[in-house]
Amino acid sequence: MEKKVEYNFVTGFVGDVLLSMERSYKVFKSRYRHVKVGITGRDLQERFNEHLKEKGWNRMVVRYRTSSERFANVAEKYFMNKHVELDNSWTGYSPLTDGPYDYVYFLLSGELKK
Repeated sequence: MEKKVEYNFVTGFVGDVLLSMERSYKVFKSRYRHVKVGITGRDLQERFNEHLKEKGWNRMVVRYRTSSERFANVAEKYFMNKHVELDNSWTGYSPLTDGPYDYVYFLLSGELKK
């Protein structure tokens, strides 16, 4: 059975949505050993399928949709700078040109409790 992307996103200016995203991150971190933040402008299911091949992620939860490439990068960088425990290795700026929207998502694995 194919794992599906979960959509639970907020929209708006990046400064206005970070608090909501931060709350979600804290819940994810309390329930999963591994949490990674990512951004993409590509098809989300296709991107999740690529992540499934690189590591056994259980879930991909989309938390932010924006039409601003800069806002998506700012949100990702915020989490990577604030939460060094994230399972992220990429630290650069991502050009996101494939679609009308860019997305910030969390990948989750190693469930601790339900």
